[in-house]
Amino acid sequence: MNHVQKVETNIKGHRAATELGQYTLLVGPNESGKSRIAEAIQLALSGSAWGLLWRAKTVKSGSQLDALRPGEEAGVFAEATFTDGGVARWSMQEGSRPNRAGANGVCLPVAELHHVLAGSPDGIRTFFYEWLVGESKREELDGRINHRYREAIDQLLGISADTVNLPALIIKAAELKREHSANAKGSTAFLGTFSGIAYISNDALNSLWVELEQSKRFGKLKNLYRDARESDDQRQLAHITTMLKELGTQEELRIMRLPSEVQEEIETVISNRALYDMARAAKNNATASEGEAKHYAAVEKDLKRVLAELMEEPLSSYEVAVNEFMAGNDLFKINAVTGSIAFGLVRPDGFHTALSGSTEARVIAAMGAALADQSETPGVIVMDDRMWDTDMLGKTMAAMENCPCQVIIMSTIRPKGRPRSKWTYVEVG
Repeated sequence: MNHVQKVETNIKGHRAATELGQYTLLVGPNESGKSRIAEAIQLALSGSAWGLLWRAKTVKSGSQLDALRPGEEAGVFAEATFTDGGVARWSMQEGSRPNRAGANGVCLPVAELHHVLAGSPDGIRTFFYEWLVGESKREELDGRINHRYREAIDQLLGISADTVNLPALIIKAAELKREHSANAKGSTAFLGTFSGIAYISNDALNSLWVELEQSKRFGKLKNLYRDARESDDQRQLAHITTMLKELGTQEELRIMRLPSEVQEEIETVISNRALYDMARAAKNNATASEGEAKHYAAVEKDLKRVLAELMEEPLSSYEVAVNEFMAGNDLFKINAVTGSIAFGLVRPDGFHTALSGSTEARVIAAMGAALADQSETPGVIVMDDRMWDTDMLGKTMAAMENCPCQVIIMSTIRPKGRPRSKWTYVEVG
């Protein structure tokens, strides 16, 4: 089987090369450099590494990976040479972006799998979907999704899409849900700035325009009346008096506002009407966005249901594969129902998910081996130091000899008994 037979790197220190076998045990005290070898393989094969720089995730950013560069050197690299002569290389010069070239491979750090299993059911299903399924046929999705959400699916995927990555589709639906929810909250907050603004009808506004014209006319008649009295023009006075009576009673004329006062109220009303229209638009937008957010929340929920259904068969087959790599007589079991998923061992007294450290280590080792078995490219499982005892380490190594991929185990101790013939033992540090 084609596997990495040598890894050379200068990450975290001086340049060094390590010879590897299909099954390799890296033995050395803590901080001896075992992790650096495992990280170099990950970088060479994929351009990223899990768990670097205190991050419980895959790290591939050049600005972050630059921390691996030895201080006295201008560049950092990791190179893996395969038994068939192929070479995979990752490198980065100071101030430049990282570069990966050459052969491809898959590296699964068991620490990443352990982190996934400690997460949410949705995160677990997404992880195993990517490894066990990859993508689904469109008709599988159409046959399972609620018919009410078909239009939304068409919008998210496009009508012509023949295949679908279900977790990616769920992420899109969740993003739209959050986008519309944020829009609704923003519109609602904006709406709060218009509290106290009342709607002014057209009739009310027209009455103000009429009042403004009457106020202006009243002002002109008052001036004409004053001029007629000064000239003692009785005929003109009588005519103006008649027009004033037509304009209103004496009391109405007494309390009539000045044109400037009416004009100011009209301007305020017009401004408030514009604000009211804005408030109404904000309210309509908030209502529409809330509806869209609820709709995409329902789409997301139904897609998660479909994902759980589509994963039933792959997880069942995976369960069988894991048991092929189990050390000991325990039976590995996956209990998966919509909304929850649990991994554990079946024993005479029932299903156990709370496992001891050493038992958990061999379960995760078997799970990693079964995943690597799915890869079409050379696969490497990297098992970190899980506080092995000599007996369990030996049993795990024996079980891993059935794994059709490369296995690297890091440990501070050796297993008891004679060295296993299929394993390469590398003293580190």
